[in-house]
Amino acid sequence: DVSEVRLVSIKSEAPELLQFDRSDESLTVYFPNALNSQTDYQLEIDYSVKKPAAGLYFTASTEAADPDLVWTQGEPETNRYWFPCFDHPHERQSTEVIITTQAGYSVLSNGKLLSKTDLEETEQVRFHWKQDASHVSYLVTLVVGKFEIVEELWKDTPVQYYVPPKRAEDVARTFGRTTEMIEFFSSKFGIEYPWEKYAQVVLYNFTSGGMENTSATSLHDGTLIDARAELDTSSDWLIAHELGHQWWGDLVTCKDWSHIWLNEGFASYCEVLWDEHHQGADERDYHLFQESGRARSGSALTQPIVDRRYEHPTRMFDVRAYPKGCWVVHMLRREVGDEDFFRCINRYGIEYSFNTAETDDLRKVFERLLGLSMERFFYDWTERPGHPELKIKTSYNNANSQVRIEVEQTQQWEPFHFPLKIEVRGKGEEKAVLDEFITDKQAVYFLNLPSAPQLVRVDPDYSLLAVIEEDKSRALWKTQLESAPSIVERIRAAEHLASSAASENLKLLKDALTNDPFYGVQIEIAKALGKTKVPEARDILIAAIDHPHPKTRNAVVGALTQFENDTTVIEALEKKLEAGDDSYNVVAKTISTLATVRQNAPLYKTIELLDRDSHRDVIRRAVLESLGYCHDQRALDLLLQWTGPDRYHASRRAAMDGIVRYIEENDMPVSQQKQIVTRFTEYLNSPSPLTRRSASAALGKIGEGARSSLDKLRQLANEDPDGWTRISAEAAVKQITEANDSRSEIKTLRDDIEKLRKQQEDLGKRVDEFDQP
Repeated sequence: DVSEVRLVSIKSEAPELLQFDRSDESLTVYFPNALNSQTDYQLEIDYSVKKPAAGLYFTASTEAADPDLVWTQGEPETNRYWFPCFDHPHERQSTEVIITTQAGYSVLSNGKLLSKTDLEETEQVRFHWKQDASHVSYLVTLVVGKFEIVEELWKDTPVQYYVPPKRAEDVARTFGRTTEMIEFFSSKFGIEYPWEKYAQVVLYNFTSGGMENTSATSLHDGTLIDARAELDTSSDWLIAHELGHQWWGDLVTCKDWSHIWLNEGFASYCEVLWDEHHQGADERDYHLFQESGRARSGSALTQPIVDRRYEHPTRMFDVRAYPKGCWVVHMLRREVGDEDFFRCINRYGIEYSFNTAETDDLRKVFERLLGLSMERFFYDWTERPGHPELKIKTSYNNANSQVRIEVEQTQQWEPFHFPLKIEVRGKGEEKAVLDEFITDKQAVYFLNLPSAPQLVRVDPDYSLLAVIEEDKSRALWKTQLESAPSIVERIRAAEHLASSAASENLKLLKDALTNDPFYGVQIEIAKALGKTKVPEARDILIAAIDHPHPKTRNAVVGALTQFENDTTVIEALEKKLEAGDDSYNVVAKTISTLATVRQNAPLYKTIELLDRDSHRDVIRRAVLESLGYCHDQRALDLLLQWTGPDRYHASRRAAMDGIVRYIEENDMPVSQQKQIVTRFTEYLNSPSPLTRRSASAALGKIGEGARSSLDKLRQLANEDPDGWTRISAEAAVKQITEANDSRSEIKTLRDDIEKLRKQQEDLGKRVDEFDQP
């Protein structure tokens, strides 16, 4: 596979020049004689490339604010833009990279650094990296830049951190648990970390959150955490995810993009495993709870995880591969038990080490080791879309001391097959447990229990990806909120009680918002209170605006967004903003919520906040988005300035979103949107994929006024080498087209109404004429 590569010559081992043909996407080499099977041959391709459109990025030429950096991003199939390769995950090879660069720059690549040679005459340095063990082409990496490098050891393996200048003090705070993670995963999988080193490099303007290049992970610039940002976030999840890929994705690689969940689902579950190990079951379950919502949305509702009908590989990197894939791994673990699960994972990892695998390979390992058929499990969860939607009704018959449990699958598709556990607790130590393998759409079960149920626990171990609707008494919901052992049970109780917005339920939620021991439950209670939109819930939220946990404070402030034009909320938020907060995120959320509730943003007061630096510019981004609520041309002028290439990429996107909001809030006529659309359309030509994505998204939101950008957007949707830009442009084309169609329909309807009005007038005149003597 090649793209935009200028081929000079091709030689065989002899050596002799060979004939070749070059198309837009591939290179075909012709040998004078047929090659013998099972015989080694050497092929040398002499080529050059200048300004590659993807794969290899020179950031100094893309954004004026960037430092001088060179970095690669090969997944799914863009390394072909800077070297000829078999650019598909089924082909593995060793690789070697020799780089000559200006003195003073560091170079990072896969494998081991064999040499570093000073070239004094030219004031250059030559680095020679070699990856001996095989890996796939998209994992080949090259990074050149000025970094501070911090190194430690895990056993005898170098563990390195490449960070921007003057950021070494943040390394311990951000990456301090990396060696513990390597030890944990090595032990958990029963396979020691398999590569010669592990490096992590932080890159400005990196186009992905992280990329698991073999032995050398690339990470976005927001990965580094300063002391204040530590209140709000941790990069442990991202570090665990990319480190997990060194086993699941690099050591064992999916054979085809239709099986990408074997890479991403497993790596996502490594986040869960680390949370469980490092912070306990509550953190694990809250992570799974958050992933559950995403796993039951979008493409997961209509397409299976293993989907061989993808238009472009990037299409496979969605909620099916990540959160749903994570949940499939979790359910597999729960179904077979920890001991057998990790035994099978170990065998899978060893059997397919330095090789490729597909979903059936994983299934067959489990079947062979456990003597079970896993066909139905993999059919339900990887070969069909959707998830179970359960309606569970619990009642008690005092006469015969029996609990009646009705289980119904209400989704439109055939039934899913899954184990379901329901635990019913009575007085004291009384307990009855339903542990059934569900195969039908409807079933009724009976449990003996001496006294009436005090607590009903559906899926108490949180083992099932499903929508669960329960029909049971308020008393049971109250007990569940106040004393259920698992955080997900308490969250479900909070959501149910808030749905009625009854005063007695809101009082229960008020107490739980203060007293529940886990911040995740508090967050979900705050969200549930906001959705009620009733004054009593508003007052509960305002009273909790200074909650001791920063993540809960952030959720409380965000929940107040539901109370637009409420003077009580506006006053509370203004007071909160004036008082400030230790948390970057709470300050940012207060700014954005205040603008939303007020439906306006005073220009000068808002601009003053632009000077506040924060992690990932979170405060500045909130200010820029809030300026969209201003009704002042100067706000628009300022936002346009902030879309320029000299600004941080996340702030540029926020400024574009602010402009879209400004257009909406000020009912800007289409004729006046031309300057904005022209500017955004120019950004579609940016060499930075992040800029092209942001501009595409903004044009799509503008809708009808962005009609002039359609040709360029269609070109990006069909031809852009960056898959995410294609997807963003395609979505924008759809939004603009639908907006135009809607306007046309409205115009047609107005014309029809006007036509009918005229017909009615004509008819009236004729009637009047008829009535005249």
